[in-house]
Amino acid sequence: MDAKIIEPLAPFAVPIDSIRPRQVNPRSGDVEAMARSLTRFGQRRLVVVNEATGEIEAGNHLWLAANELGWSHVAAVHVHDDPETEAGYVLADNRIAELGSMQTDIVALMVRDLTGYDDAPDLLDAAGYDADDVADLLADLDDVADDVGALADPGKTPKQREQSYESSGVRSILLPYGLADFTDVTKRLAVLRARFDVESNAEAIKALLAETVTDDDLTALG
Repeated sequence: MDAKIIEPLAPFAVPIDSIRPRQVNPRSGDVEAMARSLTRFGQRRLVVVNEATGEIEAGNHLWLAANELGWSHVAAVHVHDDPETEAGYVLADNRIAELGSMQTDIVALMVRDLTGYDDAPDLLDAAGYDADDVADLLADLDDVADDVGALADPGKTPKQREQSYESSGVRSILLPYGLADFTDVTKRLAVLRARFDVESNAEAIKALLAETVTDDDLTALG
């Protein structure tokens, strides 16, 4: 079998030409990016196929990428959906992911952590991040993110992490928000960074405070 399917899915392998992509698919995906992911990580989720028609309900771009790579098989599960259930599931499969959002600070931290590995370029490329994407994400990391990354360094003992923090000369203010507020706040911080011509959220907040809180206000605070 010429395919890279993870072992738990191997029993579900079917000849790639025994199923076919959906003729009308609401999503136009990046087949090349999917091919890079399959090459690096292998197939890790099942393609969903309508038993009656042989058409794919979920995993069309996975099939296209595997076919482009010359795979002889893909792992698939067959379902007995009537036309309305099939249509509803296809819409759901393509729509639900769009309803979420990426937390870019967390993505940036994960990307930065990956850059410490020897095969980071291949891993990041397989994950869909090119050099420009990585540079943009790392540039957006603010001081708080840097501190969190240092404290979470798995290569250090708790005592070493504490010592690194104490000697860094940097302190963090963590500001938790609900998801809806978080999205709004991150957009407004981006506006502040541009307004004050600074690179980090910490610098933007410092500039805003310097502009809006006077020495008299501090004196009155005591």
